[in-house]
Amino acid sequence: NIPVFTEVKEREIKTTNENSYHFLLEGDNLHSLKLLEKTHPGKIDVIYIDPPYNTGSKEENFTYDDNRVDKKDTFRHSKWLSFISDRLEIAKKLLKEDGLICISIDENEQAPLKLLCDEILGENNYLSTHHIQV
Repeated sequence: NIPVFTEVKEREIKTTNENSYHFLLEGDNLHSLKLLEKTHPGKIDVIYIDPPYNTGSKEENFTYDDNRVDKKDTFRHSKWLSFISDRLEIAKKLLKEDGLICISIDENEQAPLKLLCDEILGENNYLSTHHIQV
């Protein structure tokens, strides 16, 4: 099952600059990233990801290695880090030298995610963490 880009004219992103090329890619994030890895290495300005927060709630359990990971799984945190690590490795290859990655996460996995980002993206590339109280 190889993902394929399909243009949807009704969702076209308009721009006034004829040299600009923008698009919105919807789909499974790992498949989409792997497709972009082949077509856009080093060309992406901004990546925004909103991974599962790994809170263990029934609505939020995530799939890893084709299995649902729930709160009772004693390895759920390490599985989550493996899950996100694959995506960050590809994201790093996609970003331009001055590219930016933004990640939404809650306090449940924030500290391990920060350490993983430091390892993959480089500690010296970290800009800031923004906390939003809801």
